[in-house]
Amino acid sequence: MKSPRRGAWLAALLWLRVAGAAESGHSGPPVEVLAAAWRAGDARAVTGHCTRAGRVQLELRQAQGSYGAAQLEVVLARLFAALETRALTFEDEQREAHEETAFARAEWRHRARDGGVETRETLTFALHLEGNVWRVVEIRSSP
Repeated sequence: MKSPRRGAWLAALLWLRVAGAAESGHSGPPVEVLAAAWRAGDARAVTGHCTRAGRVQLELRQAQGSYGAAQLEVVLARLFAALETRALTFEDEQREAHEETAFARAEWRHRARDGGVETRETLTFALHLEGNVWRVVEIRSSP
């Protein structure tokens, strides 16, 4: 028997697939498209999946603050210029959704572009339903 929580997540995931495909022209859900943009270091593409209705809260080791889309693009561009993303992987069981809010956790492996030790962080993306499209409203990291 499936739990109500799992059922809610599966319904939200289906909604993410439909809304993401309609909004972005991509066949995958926004978290997969978002992950591809993050791995590529494409700040513009990442911010394309962020809220249009306000600011995005960013709480990373390397950058903290509340940013509008243009500001966030600059902050992420600097972050991606300094760090080489080795992997960003979302796990299905690390996703949950409620009526208008969803959370997805991913493992982010990165290192400084000038070398150094690879670092692993867990990123939590909070998404909010805006119209019929899920948008990122917060990105937090934890060790």
